[in-house]
Amino acid sequence: MTPEGTEKVTSEASDQAADAVEKDSAQAKDAAGVEKTAAETTVTGKAASEKATSWKARAPRGRELTLTSIDVRSAGRLGLAAGCVTFVVWVLAWMLLWFVLAVAGVWGRMNTLLSDIAGFGGISGWGVLGAVALVGVLEFFVVWGIVPLTALVYNAAADVLGGLKVRVAGAEDAATAEMPENVAAAETSTAPEEA
Repeated sequence: MTPEGTEKVTSEASDQAADAVEKDSAQAKDAAGVEKTAAETTVTGKAASEKATSWKARAPRGRELTLTSIDVRSAGRLGLAAGCVTFVVWVLAWMLLWFVLAVAGVWGRMNTLLSDIAGFGGISGWGVLGAVALVGVLEFFVVWGIVPLTALVYNAAADVLGGLKVRVAGAEDAATAEMPENVAAAETSTAPEEA
């Protein structure tokens, strides 16, 4: 054999030896991976719930925003709507109360009592409705004024203290917040506990 042929044979032999070592190490890695997987799948229900709880603690929470200012004009519009609703609810509630008391005969007895004691002609439905409407108008202006005033006070406090922190979750946050399959599978595992 020539020296070149010897080099070729030794080169082939070393390649074969390297392939054999590589196969052995790959088999060892596979065996270690199987053992690791078996150890992971023997998690009991308690450990699985702890794992799920820890996953929930690491779940994305969305973006954190700070509310530093409220537009006073938009708060005024909101106060106007709230005042209108307050007025309507106030008047309707008193009308319902008036109707129930009239059916029960309370107003008739009260009018008789007032005419006997003070010589007063009595309380009419229109008089009560007028008083209720007057109080309702006052409530309307109070509610309408309080909402923008509250916005002004909040803006001043937010300048000093930094504002209200709000966490907002979008659709992409909700999609990533789904529980991974491996956590759900671990929760249903019934393998016996290892010591």
